Amino acid sequence: MLEIGCGAGRMTNVLAPLSNQYTAIDLTNAINRIRSRKNLKKIKTDLMNYNPKEKYDFIFSRGVLHHFPNPKKAFEKSLSLLKEDGVMVIGVYKKRNPLFEMLNTLIRNKTTKMPHDKLHTLCKKAAFLVPLAYKLMNKGKKRPLTKDESTWLLFDWFSPEYQYHLSEKELDEWAQGLDVLEKKVGWRKIRKGHDHLFSD
Repeated sequence: MLEIGCGAGRMTNVLAPLSNQYTAIDLTNAINRIRSRKNLKKIKTDLMNYNPKEKYDFIFSRGVLHHFPNPKKAFEKSLSLLKEDGVMVIGVYKKRNPLFEMLNTLIRNKTTKMPHDKLHTLCKKAAFLVPLAYKLMNKGKKRPLTKDESTWLLFDWFSPEYQYHLSEKELDEWAQGLDVLEKKVGWRKIRKGHDHLFSD
């Protein structure tokens, strides 16, 4: 199993125990915060430069592909790492209403230019807003997010240079020619078939 963009391991800690062999890759130093396991291989690398000898039966990527300069190419690169008849689950930021997109762009135009240490301090101070936002969006959690988790969630939103919000139509175009096993807003669970061809 491969996790693309594992960050500090929030999902790694959940999924790794379910797999005999688990590989987690990430471009940032956050990967060093993941605790070691016998079945876990941590690799600090860029997805676009990752070329393992063997392909994977299952690939998971949550909140990552939309941070690439070209999300579709990142999706296709991910798919190239999957075995024939393998399954991949991806989750990306969905396109929202025009007012949200405008405000988000205005804020990120400033935060993406801030030194990371200063932005992290700001996110830490604003971490208390995350549970309130989840409550307003009716996104109840089985357990409350810790202050550290809320801080990194904000930092992950406001620090990356690239952040694309993708429509359902775009995701459907990505999955064209693939077997879509499950479809939710911003999410796709797909199986790679032998007849899938990448578009230009």
